[in-house]
Amino acid sequence: MFYDGNCVYWRRRFLDGGSEIMNVSSTVVIQILIFCVTGVLFWNYVIVGFAATIDDPNHSGKTGLMLLPMLPVMLVFIVMGEPNGQVTKVLSLVPLTSVSFMPMRIVSMSVPVWQVGLSLVFLVVGVYYVRLFAARVFRPNITLFGKEPDWADI
Repeated sequence: MFYDGNCVYWRRRFLDGGSEIMNVSSTVVIQILIFCVTGVLFWNYVIVGFAATIDDPNHSGKTGLMLLPMLPVMLVFIVMGEPNGQVTKVLSLVPLTSVSFMPMRIVSMSVPVWQVGLSLVFLVVGVYYVRLFAARVFRPNITLFGKEPDWADI
């Protein structure tokens, strides 16, 4: 009996349009997925670049840099109250933070198309240059077995 009532509740809540989840347009979902995929590529290349310089993660001072992708996620909660503010607009265009800030703005308000497009262009260009940087660091440092390179070697 409880199970049947629970199923009816969830069916009414989600499948019959009683939830705001069902009212999200497909363009918003596609935009967020594009930002998620390019953001994963961006941060994976950043981490590959840093990881190539670490010989032993237990004794390296650079391990804290692996937490860098979490910084924009933490900052989103600070500026979430004002999604159309100047700081939020700027941070949604910068490739390091646009992965977190632009989806937050897309969900919470109507963002002009040119801002979404410009942010995505900056992010794709950022992915390209971070990939070049990661490849430049990865190639020579992966052959240095047993020696952790310093910043001058990079």
